[in-house]
Amino acid sequence: MTPTAEQLDRTPIPVAVTSSDAQQVHDHALIQMELTVQPRPEAVLPSSYPPEFRRKVLASAVSGRKVAEVAQLLAIREQTIYVWRRQRLIDTGLLPGTTTAENAELTAVRDHTP
Repeated sequence: MTPTAEQLDRTPIPVAVTSSDAQQVHDHALIQMELTVQPRPEAVLPSSYPPEFRRKVLASAVSGRKVAEVAQLLAIREQTIYVWRRQRLIDTGLLPGTTTAENAELTAVRDHTP
C-alpha cells in the first residue's frame, strides 16, 4: 500500500542532532532573548489623579469606549480605571463597601490617633 500525501506530511523525518548542534541552537536562542527582552522602563505615575480627571476618564469608559482603549489613550493602567469604576458604584450605593467619604473619615481618625 502506497502512503498518501497527507500521511507523508505527518511522517516525522529523522534528524541526527549532535551535542554541538544543540549547543549552537541554545546559544542562538539566548542571544535572541538578550536582543529582544529588554527591561521595561518604569512609568512615572502620579500618586493620585485629580477628581475631575477621574470623572472624565469614567465618563469616557461609560460612553461606550473600551477600558483598554481609554487606558492606552491616557497612558494609565486599565486596572486603575476598573478600581475607579468600582469605587463610584460603591459611592452611589450600587455596590456594598466603604464609600470615599467613609475612607476619608477613617484616614483622618487614623492620622490623628497617637
